[in-house]
Amino acid sequence: MHQPVGKYAACHSHEVVEHFLVLSGVLTVGWAWGDEVIEAHLGPKDLVLNQVGRPHGFRNDGVEPVLMSISVGSGMPKPPVYVCHPRDSDPSVARHFGASPGKTHAFDPDSDNPRQREFARHVVRYADRRPVWDAGFARSVYIGEGGAPPGQYRLDMIQLPRGVAVRGYARPVEDAYFVMEGCVTVGWAEAGHITEVGLGPKDAIFNPAGRVHYFRNDGAADVTFMMLVGTAEAEDVRFQAA
Repeated sequence: MHQPVGKYAACHSHEVVEHFLVLSGVLTVGWAWGDEVIEAHLGPKDLVLNQVGRPHGFRNDGVEPVLMSISVGSGMPKPPVYVCHPRDSDPSVARHFGASPGKTHAFDPDSDNPRQREFARHVVRYADRRPVWDAGFARSVYIGEGGAPPGQYRLDMIQLPRGVAVRGYARPVEDAYFVMEGCVTVGWAEAGHITEVGLGPKDAIFNPAGRVHYFRNDGAADVTFMMLVGTAEAEDVRFQAA
């Protein structure tokens, strides 16, 4: 999604979890508790996992457009429920996600306030990630143990150096790759037949449950992609270098 300068999304809630992943620019995200709102600023590769039923919205206060990815934990999500929309309320109030005057608070991850602590558990900063190396590539947890609390899916950032490849693997659930930087080769294997495709920035692939698949970096630069797995359970794949 492309968020122009000065634009915002009305405060709303979902019946399923969703996350915002910033690709470029600086995004302002607000969570609401009645007429009180906490606002956080997210930069490139930062993420917020929005809780089920928690009213939230986003806004671009910067001088550049924001490019962001939104993922929802359902293949058939219902429309969001708006709790503060400019068609039903003062646009200036809607722009601040329904906050009353003086009740907008800056995000403080070090605060002891229960609302700040709740929000902090769901905000993931790229700068705070500590990648773990496995089979020649680095994996940083965004949603899952060590990241935001998983609800219906997990999400990792994969940093794949040039020349590195993994052997084919399969899961009992689906997974998906979304490329952020570089070009990655993804292969599917079935009954002795192999099909491969190259993916570049902002390309994605959905890998069905049970499908043997793999990834490889044939390019001249390192690759960064997000791996979304359709379960909140801990990782059960043991990756092997090819």
